[in-house]
Amino acid sequence: MVFCLALCGCEGDQIGESVPDPEIISENNRGVGLMGQFKYSEAYDVFDELIKRSPGNHEIRINHAIAQLNRQNQDDEAKALANLQQILQEDPSNLRASFVAGILHTYTGDIDKAAAQFSRVVEADPMDAYAAYYLGQALSQMDKPEEAMEWYERAISLDPYLRSTYYGAAQSSRRLGRGEDASRYLEEFQAMADNPRSMLAEIKYTRMGPKAEVAVIGSTSAPAPLDSSRIWASEPSLLMTQAGWTSDDLPGLTACDINMDGRVDLFCNGIRQGDSKGRSMVLWNRESGWVADQEMVLAGVNGIMAALWGDVDGNGWPDVFLCRNGENQLWMQDDGQWARESAVNKLGLEPAYTIDGALFDADHDGDLDVYAVNADGPNVLLNNNRDGTWRIVGEQEGLPSPDRESREVIVADLDNDRDLDLIIINEEAPHEVYVNDRLWRYRPAEGFDAFINASIAAAVAGDVDADGHVELVTVSEGMNIKVWSRSDGWSGQQIAKPLDDFEGKAEQGGLLHQSRPQLALIDVTGSGQLSLLRSQWDSVIVSAIDVQASTATHQSRLNASGLRSWAPVLLDKSNGSSVVSLSIETEDDAGTLKIMEHGPGAGRYEFVTVSFTGKHDEGQSMRSNASGIGTRFAARSGAQWTLGRVLRDDSGPGQSLQPMAIGLAGKPSLDFLAIEWSDGVYQTELGVVDHVTIEETQRQLASCPVLFVRNGDSQQFVSDLLGVGGIGFRTGRDTVVEPRPWEKFIFPEDVLRPYGGHYELVIAEPMEESCYLDAAFLTCWHLPPGWSMTLDERMGTGLPKPTGKPVFFRESIHPTEAWNNAEGDVTSSLLAVDGIAAEPTPRDVRFLGRLETPHVMEISFGQPLTELEGSPVLVLDGWVEYPYSQTCFAAWQASASYDPPTIEARVGEGSWQVIAEKVGYPAGMPRQMSIPLNRLPAGTDQLRISTNLEIYWDQVMVVGAEECEQAVAASLPLVEADLFQPGFPVRKNGPQQRPGFDWNERVPLWDTRHQWGFHTRMGDVMSLIAEKDGALAIFGPGEAIAFRFDELNHPLPEGWTSRLVLEVEGWAKDQDMFTRDGVTIEPLPVEAVGAARDLHESHNTRWMGGH
Repeated sequence: MVFCLALCGCEGDQIGESVPDPEIISENNRGVGLMGQFKYSEAYDVFDELIKRSPGNHEIRINHAIAQLNRQNQDDEAKALANLQQILQEDPSNLRASFVAGILHTYTGDIDKAAAQFSRVVEADPMDAYAAYYLGQALSQMDKPEEAMEWYERAISLDPYLRSTYYGAAQSSRRLGRGEDASRYLEEFQAMADNPRSMLAEIKYTRMGPKAEVAVIGSTSAPAPLDSSRIWASEPSLLMTQAGWTSDDLPGLTACDINMDGRVDLFCNGIRQGDSKGRSMVLWNRESGWVADQEMVLAGVNGIMAALWGDVDGNGWPDVFLCRNGENQLWMQDDGQWARESAVNKLGLEPAYTIDGALFDADHDGDLDVYAVNADGPNVLLNNNRDGTWRIVGEQEGLPSPDRESREVIVADLDNDRDLDLIIINEEAPHEVYVNDRLWRYRPAEGFDAFINASIAAAVAGDVDADGHVELVTVSEGMNIKVWSRSDGWSGQQIAKPLDDFEGKAEQGGLLHQSRPQLALIDVTGSGQLSLLRSQWDSVIVSAIDVQASTATHQSRLNASGLRSWAPVLLDKSNGSSVVSLSIETEDDAGTLKIMEHGPGAGRYEFVTVSFTGKHDEGQSMRSNASGIGTRFAARSGAQWTLGRVLRDDSGPGQSLQPMAIGLAGKPSLDFLAIEWSDGVYQTELGVVDHVTIEETQRQLASCPVLFVRNGDSQQFVSDLLGVGGIGFRTGRDTVVEPRPWEKFIFPEDVLRPYGGHYELVIAEPMEESCYLDAAFLTCWHLPPGWSMTLDERMGTGLPKPTGKPVFFRESIHPTEAWNNAEGDVTSSLLAVDGIAAEPTPRDVRFLGRLETPHVMEISFGQPLTELEGSPVLVLDGWVEYPYSQTCFAAWQASASYDPPTIEARVGEGSWQVIAEKVGYPAGMPRQMSIPLNRLPAGTDQLRISTNLEIYWDQVMVVGAEECEQAVAASLPLVEADLFQPGFPVRKNGPQQRPGFDWNERVPLWDTRHQWGFHTRMGDVMSLIAEKDGALAIFGPGEAIAFRFDELNHPLPEGWTSRLVLEVEGWAKDQDMFTRDGVTIEPLPVEAVGAARDLHESHNTRWMGGH
């Protein structure tokens, strides 16, 4: 993707150069783009060259300083500050230079100078909320909480979405003894974490404030004002017309690119020509024009009340669930060929009058489920098991099915907890609202009494005011509009007139030809703001809603004589949605069918269109559904926000599948697009300028803390730690793994080397998880000549359990021949630790970390293993692709197990005997594990290893474990431990998914969120991790602890060798949607008592949560 930033320009005179050369402007733009990609060194080089060519341009010099301070090479901060001070000598009124200088003074701890710079900025620009916040922060650090509060309150009034200000105000209020105020500010700080519009002020690029971002130079032109009189085309376009048609009460009209030719087609159901029994019609959108087709296989299905479109099997082709008056049908498409899927009809459900439904990932397991709305009986949720079967989720799961006449279902996240809840509109009140508690658990929503008892004919969900919380908009039979929101306790605000007081139509009241009204919430202007579309008389009325004022402003009226149904349809990607209407002008028993497009007019701002998909390269596992249904997004263009979700944006009946049109509000591109996929994964895209398909980035969200060691002037990736200590990891609906709170890791030889008398290493969190570190110890083992060692260490899933004790040996046997069921001969892959592993069998693309069929390796050693000196121990090097809680839940419901390695033995041509069943595996990234071969038959010369886990075996050998009385263990003193924020080392996987991280390529921000709760404050954490005592150092994404251990001073005797073993005590917890308590730091894995509790109170004071 090409990244760019839409940043404010610098207009007017620029010192030394009034009109920059076009080539300089272009190069500066390139530097701005590189900064947007966090490529600080490259951007610095661009600006450095520009300074040589245009030394008097202060804006370029400030850009240079910003790149330099973010690059963070040695002395960069001092050099950048000197540059800024020189600019301020030449131009004391330059506010960008003052602001960035204030940031640098804050960073270096020179608070008085920081306060002076920010005071200068707020005096000249009293509207800068960030400068007001930083001034308040500086005054607070100067022990002036009363003055600090004034500036925090100023910042809040200027930018109520600047979250950091509330936290600062809470701290200052507490210091002033204002407990109630402190609690209120802290509550507001916490509540804003769910709002994508909220921002934290941090000394990281794009988080410091607009004046600390690099800027384009030259003049910028303001966008043309919106022409509200030309939002729609002056006349509708007739797509087709034909005589002799009748319709059901409310025909269905849905949109989908059915044949995958890049153009959206139309599916019309509930209309009949002549004496046909409810045949439907496909309207193909051909390059040459629209073509009506009643012969296509779907058009031949009678009794269709609604069509729900989505890629159910993840093959890249849209499928459809047909809601019918009779037995519902699921039709699957592959390469343009359709076939009916019968599994959904094998659940014993009676045929019903299904008039609406929803196709969505109800349990967030990566597939699409179906909710069917019945007008003559109980509704039903059909859960897709991802193994070709379906099951009913009902009363036992908290989702009762009362025998009421229902008319509509709305899917929305009402409580903002990332999963999707259900609203069922019944023919008569009471309606139903169910909160999704995940794992097939629902409960009636609290606080919806007014809603469920209201008169509601149709409803639609959307974030009307772009505050991060969904609203519900309803219309009654009497055409009264209400907006229901979380902020007003779901009590419902009546929207004031005039919604229908124009053109003399008010007296005509409600509907003429439609049995019930339809609603939609879409952006029709390109401004990023949602408009309400609703049926009335023979028209679709378009209005802009002001939630705060409880009013609606008329925008336009789209007339369609004989209107029976309509839908928003995206036919023009650059100009946004049309309204396609289906009308039948009746004469006697039949009438003239007209399908018309009410298209976009020239007065709109432009749009970008985005298709979201969880589908990606064949052979890779998928965590979100291929249609992207349920994906949440927040788009920013300039100051305008658009928040939405890939769910039905109208009241149906039926569910379309088409790209999302996002208005640019007159800007050339989206500054950024924040995405939360249906599996809870967070992702951002910068500078979206065109019509794109965005795939979910299949990145590792969690593993465990990552281990680096010093290598010269940088850090070298080694492996990860505490894979055995995962908190809340779920293996099924009701089963959670018990974590093991310790791990011992033996360093590969010559990886950890001393520098200046110390061993230096880093434990970092470059993923979306938290580490709870209790203690860290480094032990140096001295081994006499001829001896080697490993550890009795692995993820212990069977017997015997690992002990972590050293395993000493003098003899080892390597394979003479090895075969597997994926490649055949793999002998050479197993002889050395070289990063070239035996290739496993193909992945199960449904479930991360699982193979389609078990990977079986048969290994011959050429001699009896029982003749080794000592006890035989199998030593394995390799790495594993871990699943997540969500993946394990999805596999559990499909009865697809994850089977750890089983070890079998054979003597000669005899039969295989199991000696260790599902015993364990390497607990994460590249590492060594061992398994005692306690029940090895005499004469065994062959082993077989079988597993369906995605494990890459790099080296295999069998050693003879013996006691080594001469071996000596020396504990190395820990002399430094500091928590800091290095950012996120870029992950660079090698062949065969072999993980790696590049410390030299770090970005300050990544698509991660902190878990809610108190983290350890930055700096010295020695007192927390010096010993195992329940006092935890807690840190999250982009954070790390740097350790320094003393080297032993005395040399080894001749011929002796040493091995280093790191022992860590602690836990890790990710934020997978199915991880127990995954969004919070608490509950802590161990109770802190006594001195440990005191340490928590003094050190774990940094509240974090959200983005």
